[in-house]
Amino acid sequence: MYSAVRLTVLIGLLVTWTALAAAYFSPYPIGFYVTAFAFAAYVAAQLPSRAAVLGRAVRAGSGA
Repeated sequence: MYSAVRLTVLIGLLVTWTALAAAYFSPYPIGFYVTAFAFAAYVAAQLPSRAAVLGRAVRAGSGA
């Protein structure tokens, strides 16, 4: 039941600490890295569902 909440907290902590580490060693501000890493996590989470939709569309189109 709480696995989605745990996963959300885990991703948030991972993005935040990774952004802090990256910002420490570079001249860019932390906000840039938080946004970039969070967007990368979003894209990674969307890939399986998008691939499934695309696969269904390709299979439906190949039978015609």
